[in-house]
Amino acid sequence: MTKAQQLAQDALALSPDERLEVIGLIEASLAGEMEFDWTAELDRRIARLDSGASATLSATDAIAEMKQELANRIRGKMEPVEFITLL
Repeated sequence: MTKAQQLAQDALALSPDERLEVIGLIEASLAGEMEFDWTAELDRRIARLDSGASATLSATDAIAEMKQELANRIRGKMEPVEFITLL
């Protein structure tokens, strides 16, 4: 068992509050190491919506589409999708 696997196993034995604390500590330790420019990503998505290149979908419709796609896959009527681009 790797050190990471042992840590995960030990963490899973903690209470939910303790696990959240561990997550917060680990997340804080990564600050600056793994940054992503969310502002630029949000700007890109908003621009796509404003230009009409992307459309919105209600949660109800999105869930219905996912359920239909899953049912089709289970019945073998659809090939697996490698990537799904939301925006």
